[in-house]
Amino acid sequence: MTKRIERMHKLCVKNCKVCKGIGCDVCSRKKARMMQYEKAGIPMEFWDKSFKNFSGNSNFKRFFSSALKNLDSFYEKGKSMFIYGGLGTGKTYSACCMLKIAVTKGYSCHYTNMSDIINKTLSRDEGSGSYIKELSEYDFLVIDELDKRWIFPSEKTKIIFGSNIENILRNRFQNMLPTIMCSNTISFEEIFDEDYAKAISSLSSKYVKSIPLGGLDLRRKNV
Repeated sequence: MTKRIERMHKLCVKNCKVCKGIGCDVCSRKKARMMQYEKAGIPMEFWDKSFKNFSGNSNFKRFFSSALKNLDSFYEKGKSMFIYGGLGTGKTYSACCMLKIAVTKGYSCHYTNMSDIINKTLSRDEGSGSYIKELSEYDFLVIDELDKRWIFPSEKTKIIFGSNIENILRNRFQNMLPTIMCSNTISFEEIFDEDYAKAISSLSSKYVKSIPLGGLDLRRKNV
């Protein structure tokens, strides 16, 4: 058990309304869930967050709440989402809430971001190939920060990353594995170079629902 799970577990026990700091089955179950969240790569910031407390765009909340309530159906339909909007509007918050529910339902899940994918796919590490394969096979995958700013301005980088991300998304879309992509950018055409943008956009037109998420920066609101 990692230190951060120990820290969160102590906090859960301290704030538990059932045992009031003594420790109980409810606390133990929370600890087990946190271990699952960590394994899925979900950032610790969102471990104790509930979508019921989402305070962003109300239209988006109604839509996304329906998807969460019918998660098994969402999975069976094999559709994906491209959630785009400004900084701090709740994209990562929402995506992580979906992953947490999927984890507790027994689905294989993983959270990553574009920066990590770029670094790992460009790595000369022998494990980079298996990493791409793993991303292609999770039941639910969240790709956060899907934005052009992470792509290094070199032709080699654009080609290697473009081909890898196209391969990951093509495999996932065609195998009907839900992929939640979060971006500050409105479309794939603004993220990838022309050839890859066309290919990914073509795939997305069949398998992905683009969802705008407007509103104020909730991070500043909560400061």
